[in-house]
Amino acid sequence: MNVPPSRDQILHLVLTDPEATTDLILDLYLTVQKQAEIIEKQAEKITELEARIENLEAQLKQNSRNSSRPPSSDLYKPKPKSLRKKSGKKPGGQKNHTGKTLKLVEDPDEIVSHPVSTCKCGYSLQTVEPSNIVRRQEFDIPPVEIKVTEHQAEVKICPVCGRKNTGEFPPHLNNTTQYGPNFKADVLYLKDDIITSFKKTAKFFKDRYHQQVSQGTIQNICREAYKSLESFESEIKGILLHSPVLHADETGLTVLGLRWWLHTIGNEKLTLYAVHPNRGSKAVNSMGVIPNYNGILVHDFWATYFMYDCKHSLCNAHIMRELVGIVDGYNQNWAGKMKTLFEDVYDYIFVQNKRNPDKLSEFERAYQNILDEGFGENPPPLDHLTCKKRGRKKRSKPSNLLRRLDGYREDILRFMYNAFVPFTNNLAERDVRMMKVQQKISGTFRSVEGAEIFCRIRGYISTVRKNGKSVYEALKRLAEGKPFTVQDLMAE
Repeated sequence: MNVPPSRDQILHLVLTDPEATTDLILDLYLTVQKQAEIIEKQAEKITELEARIENLEAQLKQNSRNSSRPPSSDLYKPKPKSLRKKSGKKPGGQKNHTGKTLKLVEDPDEIVSHPVSTCKCGYSLQTVEPSNIVRRQEFDIPPVEIKVTEHQAEVKICPVCGRKNTGEFPPHLNNTTQYGPNFKADVLYLKDDIITSFKKTAKFFKDRYHQQVSQGTIQNICREAYKSLESFESEIKGILLHSPVLHADETGLTVLGLRWWLHTIGNEKLTLYAVHPNRGSKAVNSMGVIPNYNGILVHDFWATYFMYDCKHSLCNAHIMRELVGIVDGYNQNWAGKMKTLFEDVYDYIFVQNKRNPDKLSEFERAYQNILDEGFGENPPPLDHLTCKKRGRKKRSKPSNLLRRLDGYREDILRFMYNAFVPFTNNLAERDVRMMKVQQKISGTFRSVEGAEIFCRIRGYISTVRKNGKSVYEALKRLAEGKPFTVQDLMAE
């Protein structure tokens, strides 16, 4: 162990050998400087590791309730928690509400009598008139079988000119044997609305109707419906261009074993789907709607949408989930306050149905105050002269969300001032949800054509359902080659 020199020894060295003293001081200075640099680098490393640990701990706390992760990724299922405020009402049916159940009909299709012939005492009641009739009705589906209708066209030869003349078949009869519109409607309903696989659809007809149907036949029925809906899809694109608000979203799907993307654009009455190997602008441009759209586009902050010259509105459900994640993962107070503010604004506008300008200004001031508090909890990273890494330092999730809330506040709060703009992008998310159901039930698409057929028919089904029409009736018309037009669906 080195013993430091005493004060007298240092003073003696200074007086007797000034040069050695100078060298000693310079060596000490360089040593201290090197140690300071080491300490500074260690401090930077410690700060970096602390931030990394914080991010990793926050990731461990993420689930489908407080982030954009799907429920299937949850290791432990979190207790469901709605972002809506409690209404204060008890769950279930409310007092004095009108219930719905099967009701007796006045003209049943069949009446079955159950007479009383003998009293329990043994006396015969054959000649006694009933004093009352107790009615009970059973609703059931009668047995259904495949009905085969043979069409016969006469062939006659003219005795004058010898020409052979054949009677005309109905226009839809093109083959020696073929399935009718009701059968095709059942196929389309099972395959594209119930979303069963080709194999299960064929199995249903075998079990239910004792009719063997090949998977190729089912595919041909779907392909025929796809061609019949070409003008319907074009009509949707033209009408969507003039909609004041559109919703857009995208989700992954597997085509040919590769990662593709399903894109959806729609509003409360119309739905348009498309599949594409690209998630970005190439896919959006190929759909041909958003590049020429001038209204308000609601989306989930996917950067591609900001490339287009229209107004934007961001989904606040996503933002609230991120706020919950910051509260759970980083324990930052401002995030909880911002979530509460969004809940208050939602309640004021969509529950109380009020839009007083003074109250809205008060909400905006509260929004800014919470942002200021958030930036105080998350100061920007300091630039160190000794840092040799190129580029800007990586920001934390709370910092990134704060910058988004600040830089895109007009798009985030657009729902406050425009009655046509919703609070969330849930409409588009509901439209893409069925694709996830299809992937789980029927698996992946083995061809691009199969994916495109499914998307076009699903767009027709979704649009019919949004307009309150019978999906089965719409599919029957489609099977007859006379599908609804968009104008027909929106007429009422």
